[in-house]
Amino acid sequence: MIRKLIVALIACLFIISTLTAQDKGIKFEQGLSWQQVKEKAKAENKYIFLDCYATWCGPCKAMDSGIYPSENVAAVTNDKFIAVKVQFDKSRKDSKEIQAWYEDAHNIQKEYKITGLPSFLFFSPDGKIVHRDMGYKDEPVFITLLTDALNPSRQYYTLLANYRQGKKDYTTMQELAVAVNDFGDKEFSHIIAADYKKNYLDKLATVQLLNKEHIDFINKYPDLLHSKDKFFQLFYHQAEQVDKICNHQGLSDGLVKSVITKEEIEKKLWQGNKPVTKNPDWQKMSAAIDKKYNHSYTKSVVPDAQISFYRRIEDWPRYVKLKDHKMEQQTVIDAGDLNGDAWDIFLHCNDKSILSKALTWSDKSLQLAMSTEGNEYAIMQAYDTNANLLYKLGRVEEALATEQKAIATGISLAQKNGVNKGYFFDEFNATLAKMKKGEPTWSTN
Repeated sequence: MIRKLIVALIACLFIISTLTAQDKGIKFEQGLSWQQVKEKAKAENKYIFLDCYATWCGPCKAMDSGIYPSENVAAVTNDKFIAVKVQFDKSRKDSKEIQAWYEDAHNIQKEYKITGLPSFLFFSPDGKIVHRDMGYKDEPVFITLLTDALNPSRQYYTLLANYRQGKKDYTTMQELAVAVNDFGDKEFSHIIAADYKKNYLDKLATVQLLNKEHIDFINKYPDLLHSKDKFFQLFYHQAEQVDKICNHQGLSDGLVKSVITKEEIEKKLWQGNKPVTKNPDWQKMSAAIDKKYNHSYTKSVVPDAQISFYRRIEDWPRYVKLKDHKMEQQTVIDAGDLNGDAWDIFLHCNDKSILSKALTWSDKSLQLAMSTEGNEYAIMQAYDTNANLLYKLGRVEEALATEQKAIATGISLAQKNGVNKGYFFDEFNATLAKMKKGEPTWSTN
């Protein structure tokens, strides 16, 4: 009897502690439709916070367990917001309430072009979208996000509307450009970034540009650089100092190379999407680069530009020759990159001599992937590439055996990660079925 009382007491204490923990956190509304949420927000003069999540989303679960129960977060949220959780995926375990939100969830995802989870959407009391963000946030950052959502001078959609109306605030424009890019409008993001650079950054003294925030911004928009601007001069002449400020060795060198390639090579090779010639005068371009810059840049940018050019015009023999030559000089070869190059040839080339060369790259990629512990995902991808190349070369039995290895590796990796279905299980089995039927596993269009 006493034992039963103790068990009952422990159960009660657990329930009480759970309810107490829930009371301390964000109070998410339940039982209301999206229309009712908006009506409630308007009646109570509160903002709306939508937590957009999926059942499979790890960062979403981390927000649920580590951030939303916080008293500090709740202190900001519960008095000012109507908080609602919106599930974006579907599962057999979904409650009737979640199922009732399916259509609204779909419309919200489509209207606001949500591509990453968790996503946080904020609406004014009259139901107008004012702010957003996405991705896991720690407690201080999430609290800042909540307070920004209440502040018109920090609200994403308010800042965006102001910019479109010609009300430009250069203190927030850098952040706005990056946010617009993150939320999917890369073209408009570039317009804002170009405006910010031309009308603000370019007017600063050179010493003021030696700032991590400014340099990181330029690194996000490298196509805004040209050889005559102040940033380029910093990257070219003060590379060590710039790299140290950003804690990013090689940052300056990479940006300088991108400008040289763009101005001294790309502009001379292409007119729109058409090559000016299929036989460029590389020596002439090299001499021009030597004259303007350090010879080390010529040795670096020209071979890379040649590889890129011949790949783009699908001159496979020259592309493969140059790629092989570069690999011979490399001390470190990335298995994933090499596998990607082999797959690219499989997809776009039918020349058996070139496909045979790609197979040697695939073999090398597989060897490199297997030499690193815990690299099952790369091994799985390498098996699939290898199998497809073997099949396209007519080595069907070897292809079938290798594709089976890709499937088995995907299953093993999924089980290790607690996933029921093997990674790429359907795709790999569809490939295997085509191989057995003698059908192409590549596009024939």
